[in-house]
Amino acid sequence: MDIAVVGAGITGCLIAATLQKQGHKISVFEKSRGRGGRATCKRTHWGQFDLGAPFIRPTDPLVTEHLTELEQQGVARRWLVTPYKKQQTLQADKDNTPVYVLTPGMNAACHFWLQGCRLATSTRITYLQNSAGKWLLWDESQCKFGLFDWVIVTAPWPQSHALLAPHVCLPAFEETHWLPCWTVAAQLQTALPDVMPIIYPSDSILQLAVLDSAKPLRQGHSQIWTMQLTHQASNAMRELSSTVIARTALMALASLFERDAVDSLQCYQHFWRYARLAPDAPRPSSVWAPELGLAATGDWALGGSVESAMRAAVQFCQQFTDNFCYAQSRSG
Repeated sequence: MDIAVVGAGITGCLIAATLQKQGHKISVFEKSRGRGGRATCKRTHWGQFDLGAPFIRPTDPLVTEHLTELEQQGVARRWLVTPYKKQQTLQADKDNTPVYVLTPGMNAACHFWLQGCRLATSTRITYLQNSAGKWLLWDESQCKFGLFDWVIVTAPWPQSHALLAPHVCLPAFEETHWLPCWTVAAQLQTALPDVMPIIYPSDSILQLAVLDSAKPLRQGHSQIWTMQLTHQASNAMRELSSTVIARTALMALASLFERDAVDSLQCYQHFWRYARLAPDAPRPSSVWAPELGLAATGDWALGGSVESAMRAAVQFCQQFTDNFCYAQSRSG
């Protein structure tokens, strides 16, 4: 079958790779310039860093199995590090869940999985048109793609909702159900000595600080930290300039190590508008409409993490394969 996958994040790329192995013809459409989605890796003249998900701590055996396969291919590596929590003092996290990173960046699995698939980047699909039981995809430039037997939408839920709503019954989308997150990457002028590479602060505007340059195969001549602000702080500071955001994050990083300040050579900021579903908001369900040849899934259906994104792909592929085999048996 000819299958279109909308979104080249973790879920979309793993689905594309799995269905391609089953003999289907896969075309992937991604609105950004590269693969990875929220597992994006940013490359600059002063270094590279993971701007989205910084690592994976798998608890699902099927996710661990996929990571083991990626490790055998040289795409994933165990990061032998102990995360710390910062309350009054720094305390080692008692959770022994292993920490994995993808190399050379967190989008490496997406590059690996999409080998052999047709990929169209910088292509924002804005409308799905059903034409005699098949699908045409239209982008914002009014270019059309197709025809496809199936469309699988794996974009973040706000974009998925807009594509799906004309064709299936969905609850209304509420932007207030989604929490934003500022992420700041900073190259330090002077390295912080004897630091813990992963810190989960409390009583801070930071929810996570990661020494990105300490990851396997990332070591450089200077320290690069990535810092994620809390959702509450990100929402309150959504309209502030990137310069103010960077300065605020660096002050918080200095506070973690009981310093007056840290000096940066370079900074990069990104605002994730729909970073995570609010704890009290109803979680969207995956969409499964085989009678239309239409489906949607993603991390948003299972929890919002990289592991959730991989679990969503595994569950979808099992459902799709079962349905496909059943349809073939009926037609035979």
